[in-house]
Amino acid sequence: MMLTAAILIPFAVSVVAALSGRRSNLVAAAGSVLTFASVMSLYPDAAHGAKVFVSLPGFASSFGLNLGVDMLAMTFSACISFVWLCSTVYSIEYMSHEDNQPSYQMFSMLTLGAALGVILSRDLLTMLLFFETMTFTSYFMVIHSRKEDSLKAGNLYLFLGVVGGLMFVAGTALLYHFTGSVLVEPVGELLSHAGIWKAVIAVCLISGFGIKAGMVPLHVWLPHAHPVAPSPASALLSGILIKTGAYGIIRVVSIIFMPAGHHHVEEALHFSEQLGLFVIWVGIATMLLGVCMALLQENAKKMLAYHSVSQMGYILMGLGVAGYLGHHGAMGMAGGLYHIVNHALFKSALFLVVGAVYLKTHQLNMYKLGGLARYMPFTALVGLLAALGISGFPGLNGYASKTLLHHAIVEAAEHGGTGLLLAEKLFVVTGGGTACSFIKLFTFVFLGKTPEGMAKRYYESIPEKIGMGLLALVLLLFGLFPNLFLDRFIIGALHVLHYDASFIEHHLLHIRFFTLHDISGVFVSIGIGIVIFVVGVRYHLFHWHPPKVLSIEWLVRSAGALMGLAITRALDGAGYVWNCVLAACRESGRMIVNAERGAEHLQSDLSRWLSRTYRRGFITLRKIDHVPATEGLFREINVGNFNFSTFILIVALAGILLWRIPFTRLLSAH
Repeated sequence: MMLTAAILIPFAVSVVAALSGRRSNLVAAAGSVLTFASVMSLYPDAAHGAKVFVSLPGFASSFGLNLGVDMLAMTFSACISFVWLCSTVYSIEYMSHEDNQPSYQMFSMLTLGAALGVILSRDLLTMLLFFETMTFTSYFMVIHSRKEDSLKAGNLYLFLGVVGGLMFVAGTALLYHFTGSVLVEPVGELLSHAGIWKAVIAVCLISGFGIKAGMVPLHVWLPHAHPVAPSPASALLSGILIKTGAYGIIRVVSIIFMPAGHHHVEEALHFSEQLGLFVIWVGIATMLLGVCMALLQENAKKMLAYHSVSQMGYILMGLGVAGYLGHHGAMGMAGGLYHIVNHALFKSALFLVVGAVYLKTHQLNMYKLGGLARYMPFTALVGLLAALGISGFPGLNGYASKTLLHHAIVEAAEHGGTGLLLAEKLFVVTGGGTACSFIKLFTFVFLGKTPEGMAKRYYESIPEKIGMGLLALVLLLFGLFPNLFLDRFIIGALHVLHYDASFIEHHLLHIRFFTLHDISGVFVSIGIGIVIFVVGVRYHLFHWHPPKVLSIEWLVRSAGALMGLAITRALDGAGYVWNCVLAACRESGRMIVNAERGAEHLQSDLSRWLSRTYRRGFITLRKIDHVPATEGLFREINVGNFNFSTFILIVALAGILLWRIPFTRLLSAH
């Protein structure tokens, strides 16, 4: 009962919020509290491994809706509902300064219900239904202001969301064709005879989820959507919605393409390994590109958007390691899951902090701010904790997940050779870039002199403090006691994913996070970040605007334009050929018509000629007629007092005689 309530409560609250006017903010906050409570009520059953399933046959499709909760779904659902609660409480103050508050809260609650539906789905069709619902409802959160830039960003977001949905549909249809099932379950061995189609299914599903996750090069909507959306919406887009894409990738890499039985196990594991290796390098490229672009931004929200791309690279790398190492990939999956939750916490906190700054100063350019720590101390404290968390500083939540991810990539490098050793080095360098970005953000926004003309006093409201404060408390809790969340949630999720139990027991269950080796590694990364910051400020590197040809967005748009041009040219060519065919048909028809007309003219001319010849012959005969004859066509004609018929007979007999008696014989007779 509580399983369906977790989804139905936000849908029901959305209707109430739409009808509540200015009280919609309070209604949505109350609804998010009820949703969080209903989700957490599922924890005891999920933690004990109980199978909690609900099926609604025939609803929305002939396959029905299939819902279920296990510890993997529980981990995501708890994270989603908690962050939504913090963001919605924060929005009580923030959205009071915005228009169309009921509209925002209605679509926010609808998106919450759809996001939980994605996580609690047991088959791909149910997941697809909620996934597309989430895309359309969150679109209205992006375009909330209805300004031109928000509408453009929303259109790009919606377009890519629809493309992702189509990729999802294609992958699901192919999977059903080869396996006869759309359930999220291990079917790797059933795909052993699918040949190249197995790779096509994987690419379709991962691309469909990857668009929502912000995976390079499918991330181009993120830097456009975050700066224009309200800050509570940005916190949810970055902290939560992209995690639904990561959840889908987990289900694909670690469940669907894993073998279910003992036949063709080696072949299925080999494909899973290659798929995992591909995801590792996609993750490395995503984290590196995202952090490079973030360093060059002056708009604080745009910088955070690019860091969402970069942090998703960390997560993808961990999920790739999990697929690459197969049943021994628990370290990578643990790091990926932990970082999904940690990123949701510190990135949501950062967006709320930047939103509070914008609400007071109406400024997002970091270079035009400064000294706000004196006037917004609580906001500055939360911003500092979140910045340290995303940088992986010991004692904050990001440290634990980054430590697990670093262990995972080292394990993969030991298994896979020198290529993945490079990936490990890039992991460390990316950590330095992340630290530099948030040194830059905190320094330019909260430290230094306050620019002239900026107010010296700001009021931090209670809802803002509650929303940001709850996130900050959990940041500290997970940072100081990292094993708490690992043991209560992550370990149970790993058992659901069927990783090797002995590996989990010996390497994860009692892992020690605060070792000298791990702490020193973090400080090396932070030291790299300090060096990058000093050099960047000294030589004005952060103001460099790279050529458009170096932009992934430019490349994607150019590729799309070229593809559109090629399709247009192909259609034009096909149209030209079709027009030629039509012209040839028309010309053939014209020739046929002309031939018919020519035949008619020829027949008419021949008829006129015959008639004219007959008339002239008849007149000639009349002129030589000796005896005037009676009128009429068959009158008697006389030639030289001979009956005309007799005359014809004599001529015919003479001809016959000449033919029967050769002319030479007549000559010889003489």
